[in-house]
Amino acid sequence: MQVQDELVFEVKEGQVNDLIAAVKQRMQNVAGLKVPLIVKAEAGVIGIKRIEAVK
Repeated sequence: MQVQDELVFEVKEGQVNDLIAAVKQRMQNVAGLKVPLIVKAEAGVIGIKRIEAVK
């Protein structure tokens, strides 16, 4: 099963990596399942073509 959802956060540039790590940790460990919950996160700036994928 695949679930698509989108959360958008507005944070200062220096806080992006910490926020991504915290959100991924919480989302991936929200439930004790036999299969892993995989969270993909991206960071970017609106209006600029650069998007940075964080895995």
